[in-house]
Amino acid sequence: MKIFLTFIVSLWASYCIGQYKITGSVVDQNNQALTGATVVLIETSDSTMVEFCLTNNKGEFVLNDVSKGVYAIQLSFISFESQTVNLMTDWDEKDIQLDPFILKESSEVLKEIEVKAEHIPMGLRGDTISYNASAFKTRPNATAEDLLKKLPGIEVARDGSIKAMGKDVEQVLVDGKEFFGNDPKMATKNLPAEAIDKVEVYDKQNEVEAFTGIDDGQESQTIDLKLKEDHKNGGFGGLDIARGSENTYSAKANYMRFSPKVQASFLGASNNINNETFTINDYISFMGGIGNVMSGGNLNFSDYQPLQNGINESTSIGSNLNWDINAKVDINAHYLFNEVNNDIQSNNSITNLGEGFLFDQFTTSMNMRQNNSHKLSTKIKYKINPLTHVNFKNIISFSSRNSTNDAEVNYVLMNQNVGNSLSDFISDGDEFSFAHQTTLKRKSKKKGRNWISNFRLKKVTEDIFDNVFNSNQVQGQDILIDQNQYYKNELSQIGGDINFTEPLGSNFYLSLSYAYDRSYDRPFRNFFDLESGQEILNKSLSSDYERIYKYHVAGFNLKRNRKRLKINVGTKYQWTALYGSINDGEFKTDQLFTNILPYFNTNLKTKGRGSLDFTYNTNIIAPTLQQLLPLPNNTTPNFEFIGNPELVPQYDHRLSLGYNLFDNFSLTSLFANVRYTNSNNRIVYKNSINDQLFRRSTPVNTDKYEDINTYVSLSRPFRPLKLKYRLTINYRYADYNSFLNDLESPVKESSTNLKFSLRNKNTEHVYIETGVDWSRTNQQFEIADDLGQTFSSTNFFVDSDLYLPLGFTLTSKVNFNRFSSEGFNDQPNFILWNAAIKKLLLKDKLELRLEAFDILNQNIGYRRVPTATSIREESYNNLSQYFMFGLNYRIGNNKMDSGIQLDIQ
Repeated sequence: MKIFLTFIVSLWASYCIGQYKITGSVVDQNNQALTGATVVLIETSDSTMVEFCLTNNKGEFVLNDVSKGVYAIQLSFISFESQTVNLMTDWDEKDIQLDPFILKESSEVLKEIEVKAEHIPMGLRGDTISYNASAFKTRPNATAEDLLKKLPGIEVARDGSIKAMGKDVEQVLVDGKEFFGNDPKMATKNLPAEAIDKVEVYDKQNEVEAFTGIDDGQESQTIDLKLKEDHKNGGFGGLDIARGSENTYSAKANYMRFSPKVQASFLGASNNINNETFTINDYISFMGGIGNVMSGGNLNFSDYQPLQNGINESTSIGSNLNWDINAKVDINAHYLFNEVNNDIQSNNSITNLGEGFLFDQFTTSMNMRQNNSHKLSTKIKYKINPLTHVNFKNIISFSSRNSTNDAEVNYVLMNQNVGNSLSDFISDGDEFSFAHQTTLKRKSKKKGRNWISNFRLKKVTEDIFDNVFNSNQVQGQDILIDQNQYYKNELSQIGGDINFTEPLGSNFYLSLSYAYDRSYDRPFRNFFDLESGQEILNKSLSSDYERIYKYHVAGFNLKRNRKRLKINVGTKYQWTALYGSINDGEFKTDQLFTNILPYFNTNLKTKGRGSLDFTYNTNIIAPTLQQLLPLPNNTTPNFEFIGNPELVPQYDHRLSLGYNLFDNFSLTSLFANVRYTNSNNRIVYKNSINDQLFRRSTPVNTDKYEDINTYVSLSRPFRPLKLKYRLTINYRYADYNSFLNDLESPVKESSTNLKFSLRNKNTEHVYIETGVDWSRTNQQFEIADDLGQTFSSTNFFVDSDLYLPLGFTLTSKVNFNRFSSEGFNDQPNFILWNAAIKKLLLKDKLELRLEAFDILNQNIGYRRVPTATSIREESYNNLSQYFMFGLNYRIGNNKMDSGIQLDIQ
């Protein structure tokens, strides 16, 4: 070990001794610093780019880790003439200080200057960072995601999520247009890298800000993938298919057709290896945004079915169309079909907290689910004239679902078996929905005066059939349920809002707003007991009911809008009505609430590319229908959920303080955020357990809920070894009240997550990323100290790609998962190792591969879940060792870039 460390230290020392640092500055003819100028070091013998950087706010630059050689320095800046100068030095000093470089302003300063030189890798244009894709060499068959991994300031996580300049990327556009909605991964994983000319990163204004010209500082971090000219007219795509042992398969196809007026794309995928073809972000995008998945003030994901634990077979088909009919009319449309079949066999061990006692619950279950959905979304933008725009959005969806569950539960009290439950549950359901929104935007010739209105309409019909069989024998009590249950519901929702803005002076604006929304549910549920195969109506459980939720919101706010500082302060007054009844008034609740909802936001742009945000806002969350009405649900053995008509809406206060910095001089990104939430009338669940271990849960309001969440992320290069590291720390603490048998049970929760990753910057021959993901959870109960729990999990990983001659590539992904043993029966640790070998053929259009999954055959399904009144440990069936042979074929354009090929270090 000592010899190894000595060797490493010696190697590092010798490496550092042979390296030089070149510093200098770039100014204009008036000796003013040029911030964001591009400086490129070029090997004069073959014009290879060796190193590059951007100047800081003082115009200074540093070229690190330079070996002795013959170089030229190329300098460029928007609206200035580019300059190439031979590097003159005798290499006597390790720190080489150059005289300032003076750039001349271009004679075409009023025009956008497009730099044609092949060596300009990136540049700044206002707040936009632009990357020249051809300056960053990627492998054949690479995707946009592979290209993004090479761009300084952009980071792609292992799950495909993207950060740019330290911020989460919320949208990826293709030539400025949406690509299958707002999920960034749809574009980055399907668009070939060879089709991309430039990558632009900027803070994108929402539609309202772009129309009115009033920047509220609420922009979203956006990446725009600009296509090469030879890809803007024509089609291209790819086909990927694989077949393996254990009857595994995977297939994926995409095809994209672009022209100056039309973008059309098709995606299709199917597999049984637990790969999710479309994500929750795709669902939200296809539904027209987060507003359209809100129902009665609550999120509604009833027909979105993500991948579950166990074995999944999923199939998805999607198409996307962007059509610029003329200068006034644009059409955007998406269609998505998604089907998921899930098979899960699980064993659960749950320790439950009773009043003065603990009991264990051991469950073995088999569950089969099938879910499919169709969604069609259209958006029409019509520019009536330069001052008036109108948008029409429509979403039509249909979904169906079927599930069966067989379960056996054994109950243990004081180490004695006290009974068991057997259950058989079958459920079939379908849902149809239609949502429409019209947006009218009108602005005056007077800058800043505008009004925007929205009209919304939504209709949902739901039809569910359940067959329930429960046999429950616990503590001498024998309960048998054998029923058919029919549930139908019709939801109607209508609403609208209007916002008027008037300028009060330079950079000051007053906004007045009003919104109205009414949601009406008319569901019923009939319970039929089964006797000798005959249905007999159970009147005590059957019922029809209705729920009306409506609100009026009026408000005003003042805005101060300047380039570096934006302030928005205001308040809203909300009047809320909540009405519910059972059996035409046999039981009803009728409540009115009024709330004042203040809010405040400020955004300060600091020097460089830093920003400081502070936000305070308030929010109302209304109870759902199920939370409000006392309608029993007996589908789960030994458990019953009962609604509470006395519930009142939850009122949240939220504070957020965030700081973001990206230093294009050192390529360092830092993001820090602290969020605090305090809730009045927080909706929590009161649990009760009787002597027969029968559990009942009812929602109640409590005034004690505090939550604080801190997040810090730091990323920067480690230049001496040409590495890059990222460190993220997330800490959450919550203090709230839970209830058990009418006793308040204060609960304190804390969780810590630490992630550290390290990867090499020079990825021409090998790519390696390694790191650790460590989590720790602590939960303490005031009324039951012995149920307090602390446990942790650790994941070590090493991902690598080795690029070999003759078009061969070796890939490997190793994960070592380790769980602590506190409070649990065992300590399951396992290593998951996947590997593949790939070979390029047919001028790099065809790739063959042989893949191995779970080489060590150790993969297990396992998770731990803490709740306010229990500790849960679950093991389930999961994919284990299999091998696959596959191919990937690129369709369409295969034109090689002309010009000089660059070797990026």
